[in-house]
Parts: sequence; structure tokens; C-alpha cells
Amino acid sequence: MNISVKDLQELRTRVERNLQEVILPFWLNNSIDHEHGGFWGRVNGRGRPDPQADKGLILNTRILWTFARLYRTYRQEAFARLAERAFDYLLERFWDHTFGGFYWLLSAQGQPKVELKKMYGQAFAIYALAEYAKISQNRLALQTAIDLFELMQKNHDTVQGGFWENATRDWRLAPDMRLSEKDRDCEKSMNTHLHIMEAFSNLYRVWQETGLRAQLVELVDLFHRHIFNRQTGHLHLFFDRGWQAQGAAVSYGHDIETSWLLLETSHLLDDRQLSAKTLELSLKLAETTLCQGLHENYAIYGACTDQGLVIRHLEWWTQAEAVVGFLNAFLLTRDYRFLKAAVKGWEFIERFVSDGRYGEWFYELTVDGRANAQLDKISEWKGPYH
Repeated sequence: MNISVKDLQELRTRVERNLQEVILPFWLNNSIDHEHGGFWGRVNGRGRPDPQADKGLILNTRILWTFARLYRTYRQEAFARLAERAFDYLLERFWDHTFGGFYWLLSAQGQPKVELKKMYGQAFAIYALAEYAKISQNRLALQTAIDLFELMQKNHDTVQGGFWENATRDWRLAPDMRLSEKDRDCEKSMNTHLHIMEAFSNLYRVWQETGLRAQLVELVDLFHRHIFNRQTGHLHLFFDRGWQAQGAAVSYGHDIETSWLLLETSHLLDDRQLSAKTLELSLKLAETTLCQGLHENYAIYGACTDQGLVIRHLEWWTQAEAVVGFLNAFLLTRDYRFLKAAVKGWEFIERFVSDGRYGEWFYELTVDGRANAQLDKISEWKGPYH
């Protein structure tokens, strides 16, 4: 496959066109809850909100990060206004003014409904607040991110490393460690640590504190020592408190997502030896995903179960991460197999995942491109982040 600089420029143009014409209009026109404040917790495939839907921390923080990042790129005031709205609602409604940290779930009216302090959610709050601090004169954004980083130390395992998955409202270990109903009840997980690392990296870009740097080094090291499975080329997903892997399931989307996020953090730490070591791991993840995780049409599968059964339905976020991860692998290696996977993956997205009629992307579809139009375009887990 002969790919030129012109082809890469064309890919960028097509991606940006989809962002501007398909994704952003949906969020600008359909996401704002003018009745109760903030944003709707659920919006269906045609842009109709459910006024009674609960409001999740993950959705709100991802909206904040996305529109802060968009404003930094395009300098459009509409993006700044949505970021400010998300920031205000996050601090006014999600923040626990008694014990600190952010609630996991609110009612449609903005009252606390699930008071757990899930580390995954706290991480996305730090990620979003640090991004907002880059575009805002509001010092509260950065200070809240720093305060939350310090609060999270209550859930840091100072013996084995890493973080416990969940805490109660008052920051004691929660009896149920699951992130969601589909996850294992384990003390530690790949997914949470991936996004803690991502969040701490973004905070480090605006706050170069030695303790924060030390935790980033620890997090990268955990991926090398415990989370990456050198025998299979995949990531372990769940662990006990001593980092013994639980189960044999595989997540192709997280494999390819980690391939670029982990390397990004290693570069941020400005450690040549660590970056070289991480580059090797990153490319192994990309290679394994390329060889095992792709359908013949270049869509990426969702996961593989403990029993080795490939889950053949597709989700929007894995397709997006595959394009980013494979393009990153190509830029690192100039191996045109990766570039072909990125280009063909984007073609699949344009043809089947992107909804040119009602806007945004479908949540889920089959490998032959049949979308499930019944699933929401905006929900607790369906946001503008991926």
C-alpha cells in the first residue's frame, strides 16, 4: 500500500470534517439541560433527551475535558462556554463539600445518588480540571485538581503500589470494588490505572511537583512489571491487591489505547531509558492488536473472554482508539501495515459508525456494519472523549 504525505493530509481533513460536521453539532445542539442545569444524562440516537436520566461523573468530566481541549485548538467561544458550564456544574453539584472528592452519580435534578469515590471517576476529574486550567483564569480549577490528587493518596497502596479501585464517601475502602456491573470485583484494574496515569500526566503538564512525578514513574513501572503480559502481548485486566492477575480476558481497545498513552507519559517524564523501554512495549501492543484484534474490514473487535471467545460486536470508542494507536505506531516505525490499518479503520468509521443523518456516532454495531440505532448517543459512558 503506497501512502504519501498527501494521503495523510487527506486523512486529517476527513477526520476534522467529521468532527466539525457530525460530532460537534450534536453536542452543541442536544446536550445542554436548560431545566436542571449542566447536561442531560441521556440523549437518544435522534437527539431527544430523557429529562429523568441520572447524571454521571464520567460524562460530565469528559464534556469538560473535550470542550476545554477544543477551545485550546480552535479558540471558538462556544467551546469555552460549554467548558465553563461543565466546570461550574462539576464543582457545584458533583463535589462533596464535606469529605472532598466527586460523587459518582447524581439524579436528574443534581442530587447525590451514588456517593462512592471511584478512582476512575476521580482520575477523569483531574484530567478535565487540568485541561480547563490551561484555558481559564479561574485558579480554582488547578487547585481543585491538586486537592483531589492529594485526596487520592488515601487510596494509594504504599506497599504494593497502585490504587485501590473504590472508596466510600468518607474515603474508606469500599466493600464492592467494581467499576461497573460487567467488571470483576477486584482490588485493582488495568483500566483504572491507565486513566489515573493519563490524568496525572495532564496535571503534571501544569503542576511539576516531585510527588506527582514519582507517582507517574510508579504507574509506568506497574504497566511494565504487572499489567503487560509478555507471553501474550496483551494487557491483564484485573488484579488482586498483590498484583496477581485475575482471569484471562483481553480488551483489544485498551491494548491499542495503552500503546500510545503509556508512551506519551514516558516521554513527558523525560527519561530516555524509560522511553526506550516503553517504546518496545508500545509496539508489541500495537502489533498484537493488528494481528489478533482486527476483522478483515479493519474494524477492531471489542474483547476476548476468559474462555477465549472473541466478542464480535463493535463499540465506537475502540474504533476511534484503533485509528489513533495505529497511526502512532506508523509514525514510530514507518511500517505501512499500521498506516493501512489506521486509514482503513477510518474508512469503516465514516461508512458505518458515523451517523450522517442525526449526528454523532453509533454506540454499537456488528462487524458487517449494522448499527444498533436504539442505543443512546449520550449516556453515562457515551461521551465526546474518545
